[in-house]
Amino acid sequence: RKVLKLPIANPHGCVWINPQSTPALARGGSGDVLTGLLGGLMAQAVSRNLDLEKMVATAAWWHAQAGILAALERTELGVDAFTLTQYLIPALASFKT
Repeated sequence: RKVLKLPIANPHGCVWINPQSTPALARGGSGDVLTGLLGGLMAQAVSRNLDLEKMVATAAWWHAQAGILAALERTELGVDAFTLTQYLIPALASFKT
């Protein structure tokens, strides 16, 4: 089931809510992009002793921001998995500025 406000929980009862998303992410392959992003961030977190829970929340947020940016430029129907990957870096760059 696809949801717009993604809850992320840990075994200790802490819950994070990603408040922003887009229906553009309700497409085949979007979850694969999130999984790849999550895998990359988790590998970095482990190698640098960073908080894994924060990396999971970061991946969900970054994925959603890329989807929002892509949908704004291409419409919700114009965001496939490949297109989504092309908006990951611009989404992160827009957050830094």
